[in-house]
Amino acid sequence: MGGFHLFYLSFLSATLLPGGSEVYFVYLASIEYYGQYTGLFLVAVASAGNILGGGFTYFLGRKFRKLLKNRFTGFSDATLEKARQRIDQYGGIAIFFSFLPVIGDPVTAAAGLVGYRFPKFLLFLALGKTFRYAVLYALTSGINPQWIYGS
Repeated sequence: MGGFHLFYLSFLSATLLPGGSEVYFVYLASIEYYGQYTGLFLVAVASAGNILGGGFTYFLGRKFRKLLKNRFTGFSDATLEKARQRIDQYGGIAIFFSFLPVIGDPVTAAAGLVGYRFPKFLLFLALGKTFRYAVLYALTSGINPQWIYGS
């Protein structure tokens, strides 16, 4: 059941909804000591959920483009073109770092909003999200679970 919950939390944390998966990921990495989960499994499940969540946010940006182009939001064709030029210029690196809190989810939505090429988006997104969980695992996998449980 832990893998499903990790996938679900990872998916939600990559959308515009508040939340995170790091605490649960670290918890599961700490009980790896008991042979329940491998590091590869945890990184793969969390990355897959996070990548799909980022893709969902990208497609929300694509779908809401027409809705945002009206007189109430201030998104004109010129504004969107300027945003597209910025995403084209810095998009790859910005999408790679979309795992960062606060700025990451709007970057993925903006990429969809301006029509950033999806295969390129997916490549940078997958690299960044997998990098995030691999580093998190490497930093936390040595946590002694007995310290967590108070034994």
